[in-house]
Formats: sequence, structure tokens, C-alpha cells
Amino acid sequence: MHTRRDLGELLAARDLVEKWAQAYWQAGHDDTPAWDAALDGENVAAARERWLGMVAAVDGLDRAVLFGRMANELLEANQALGRADALVERSGRTYEAGIEVGEARHRRQVAQDEFLRAARPKVGGGTAAAAAA
Repeated sequence: MHTRRDLGELLAARDLVEKWAQAYWQAGHDDTPAWDAALDGENVAAARERWLGMVAAVDGLDRAVLFGRMANELLEANQALGRADALVERSGRTYEAGIEVGEARHRRQVAQDEFLRAARPKVGGGTAAAAAA
């Protein structure tokens, strides 16, 4: 059973990934490497370890791995969307740019849906369930 603290940790991990998704969009838009980005003085590798640790502490390592995979896909999709948006700004609303933006938006929407599904609390999980086991 999830405690309020557990749910708060899972929400904090989800919010952290969503903040980084915006940083990845900006990196794609600016054509800079996302792995080199920093948000609030923290690099992405440290943030990734933090959000994986938050999820693993509440719902276990398997759940953290799934969460991490979906988070990575969301970050990469946001970076691709940033690149596509920059292309439209540079070249105008051409057919090719429109196709690229459409594909990038679709990829991001699918990635976001999958990420939000992975970010849901595990049924029967939580620190109370782990302590009882």
C-alpha cells in the first residue's frame, strides 16, 4: 500500500522528468547536446540517478527500470520536437518541415502517454508493502 509520502516521491520523480523534458526540448531547439545541459545546477546524469532512486525506493528496481526507459524516450522525443520546431523557424512552413514537426509531435505524444502510464503507482506496491514482505 502506498503511503502519502510514497505518492509524493512518485509525483516528485515524474515532475523532475517533466522539467528535464523541457530542457531537452531547448537543447534540440538550440542544437546543443542535451547530455551537457544543467537544470538548477544538476546535470542530467545526476538527475537520472535521483529519479530512478526515488522510484526504486517506493516501487522497486523493476518499476524504476520501466520508469527510466519511458523517461528516456520522452526526453529524446522532446529533443526531436525541439529540433523540428527550430527547423520551422529557420526554413518557414514548408511541406518537409511540417512533416517533420508532425512526426515529432506524434512521437512526443506517444512517449508522454507511455511515460505517464509508467509513472503511475504500482498496484500493491509502496514502502509499506515492501516492509511487510
